[in-house]
Amino acid sequence: MNVFLSNSGKRPIVTREAFVFADELVGSASSVFILDGSTEDRPRAYETAGLIMLHNIDLLIAIWNGQEADGRGGTAEIVGRAITDGMPIIWIDPATPDMPKLSWSPRGKVPPANASARPRETFGPIDDVLITQAVVETLSLPHDAEKSFRQYLGEPERHWNWCPWFSAAAVGVCGRTDDGRST
Repeated sequence: MNVFLSNSGKRPIVTREAFVFADELVGSASSVFILDGSTEDRPRAYETAGLIMLHNIDLLIAIWNGQEADGRGGTAEIVGRAITDGMPIIWIDPATPDMPKLSWSPRGKVPPANASARPRETFGPIDDVLITQAVVETLSLPHDAEKSFRQYLGEPERHWNWCPWFSAAAVGVCGRTDDGRST
């Protein structure tokens, strides 16, 4: 698990239990990314942390109340961007944590044009078969790429062939200075 934090000041955590849980999650992370920022530019810091996170993951698990973003970098904005990028998303609504939902477009199927504007509408019920299909397809090579990849791996390593006339050609292209030295 990777954790992405904006260093724009701490958000208040309501209960002691929530603070301990958040601290345990950060402590168990394989890497923690803390971005520079200031409290004056908190929305931009949240947006940056969210976008960097999206560029480093294959599957988003969002604990989100389903409401529109309160501002720049809010959960709804990041979820909308993930939908637009075609990333599978598991949405856990804190009001109904035992009923997660999935938003995912199988390979070759383009998400709706307005998906980022109304992200809630892209989610549907989740089951083991569907989530397995989403994860396997996300982590596997496209069918046409597998053949090319195997061919690439089978090619012999190519080595640079130094040409003895390269120095002369370089001097000819680059020229010489007025005192006869190469440039």
